[in-house]
Amino acid sequence: MPRLVRPTRALSTAARTPSSSPLFPSARVATTAHGVVATSAFAPSTVIFHETAIVASSFDTSHHHCDHHHDHTCDHDHAHLHTCDHDHDHHDTCNHHRGHEDCSHAHNAPAHCDHAHAHDQDHCDHDHDHGHVETLTEAERGTMATAVAADFDAYMAFCAAHDDALGRLDIAKNLVKILHAIASDASLLPDLLRLSVLSDRVPDCVATAVALRSHLPPASLPATVSDSDLAHLLGVLHNHAQALDSIDGSGVFRYIPRLHHACRPNVHVAADGTTLRATAMSPIAVGDALTFDTLDTYYWTHADRAAALVADEVACNCDWCTGAAPDYARAYRCKDPSCNGVVLPTTTTPTTATCSCCNHVWTVDDVTAMTVHEAATASALQPATTLADIEAIVAASPLHWTHRVCYDALAQLSTTLRDDDTDAVDVRRQLLACVDAVVPYAHPTTIEHYDALAAALVVQGKIEDATAAYAAAFEMACCCFGVDHETTRFYKALNETTPRTRAAWAHMYAVDEDNIVERR
Repeated sequence: MPRLVRPTRALSTAARTPSSSPLFPSARVATTAHGVVATSAFAPSTVIFHETAIVASSFDTSHHHCDHHHDHTCDHDHAHLHTCDHDHDHHDTCNHHRGHEDCSHAHNAPAHCDHAHAHDQDHCDHDHDHGHVETLTEAERGTMATAVAADFDAYMAFCAAHDDALGRLDIAKNLVKILHAIASDASLLPDLLRLSVLSDRVPDCVATAVALRSHLPPASLPATVSDSDLAHLLGVLHNHAQALDSIDGSGVFRYIPRLHHACRPNVHVAADGTTLRATAMSPIAVGDALTFDTLDTYYWTHADRAAALVADEVACNCDWCTGAAPDYARAYRCKDPSCNGVVLPTTTTPTTATCSCCNHVWTVDDVTAMTVHEAATASALQPATTLADIEAIVAASPLHWTHRVCYDALAQLSTTLRDDDTDAVDVRRQLLACVDAVVPYAHPTTIEHYDALAAALVVQGKIEDATAAYAAAFEMACCCFGVDHETTRFYKALNETTPRTRAAWAHMYAVDEDNIVERR
């Protein structure tokens, strides 16, 4: 379920989880019927707890996650970390600026990447065909029952024959590793059984569990695990295994899935290797539920969020989902040419809209008619290659410049611009203005926008402005990752000692100076 977010900057030295950050059982939180709640107040940037994966496995031993060409600024290793199932065909916001040309997460499409979340259709080009022989490392042999490790090829053959439930190598490995972990620590089982399973997964998981019991060596199945339990564990692996880019695979966690979803969260969860850390993004009072955006709904429209929540069988009580706040990502201009107001649709049904300035109310039909304009404007924006092109197309439409369609076009243009291009600074400032109007919380993608802006400002000699951009990136990194995270320390250093030349900038980012101007 949770779709987590990795730090913006992935340096060669793994970021360290702070020694002052407690493990979940020692954290100042409690698990209740309403999720995980705070038992004391947390200030923004406080790392509330951290957790290391119970088990973790790679997607494939013979194929890489994707072919990164990291000659851009931040050595990004996929800013968005996500779960590994329920392939949604909604518009997932993945506009990571610059780079990733040959990766299927290339994000040089207009910010929609329709994740597929390393799921069944596998956007990340993992070859999950178990027809070839899979090998185990010595370390892995110690994480599963000896009998399973000794005849792993036979287990892989079974998985290939039951590929609806065990077709992914990481799930196949994690299942036998989880069973081995439960044999050593019986308390794991009830904690994992409390996690949700998607209803459409149940039939495949039940059938596979029954067949698996007759296949696995008896000693590899703990006596406490029933067929029903085994089926549920399979469902948990599909619904809650977190994609971990550092190992090109996924991990299973005991406590993180207890946190409830909110489209407007108060906690950010990020990964350092196979460890997750939960950081307060906003002030959290005693008794507040800890929530994070399990779907990574950055800059999504209400319709996209609603579709994803239904598909994931997730409930949300945030202002957007209860109708208390309008759909900021679908902003229009007032029909009165003399009015500068912004018209925002409601997130309730039927959907109406009201101008923020003149209070003119749009009918349901008025709002519905806008979908035609949205599609037409999105199509017209696809060939745009300059900011002037985008501005002219948007001006000729009823869409406000903060509309998701306009944001997507700006994000796409930003990925194609050289830092010394005339439009680079203005496009990236406009992106941040869009985010400021639509996304009311800290997020690594926003940090990336600040980073991209700062890069252009440095290359163009606007050092004071670059320092201000790095200050904003640092402030947001504190809320996403905590003050002692490597990403946060990196932006703190850039804010305090902003590079004044291309060469100094390249040195700070550890990139080839010849490649820093163009980052396509």
